[in-house]
Amino acid sequence: RTFSDEGEASMFTATSNIKKAVTLINDLDAAKFPLLLSRILQKLHIKEERTFSDEEEEKLQAALGVPAADLELIIETLEFVLQQAAYHAAKPQVLSQQLLQLE
Repeated sequence: RTFSDEGEASMFTATSNIKKAVTLINDLDAAKFPLLLSRILQKLHIKEERTFSDEEEEKLQAALGVPAADLELIIETLEFVLQQAAYHAAKPQVLSQQLLQLE
């Protein structure tokens, strides 16, 4: 566990994959991001089902302008962030602060 400046346990470790995902996520079209996030939230509780079908992922790649590997990293990272936030019952301000530390 790592700790933030305020002494709170950090939910995230700034690995190279997370840092790359944060950069990719920050570069996404701001108008399309809420739709992506909403879909991930809808499917988050369904462990045995993928969030997007192969066909949907192909459409997402085109719509977001990212290759398949980057899209996979974006989706996996967003799922992880949301799962961690739920597990820790993170308040929005704490979540926001910890995500900003990953940039």
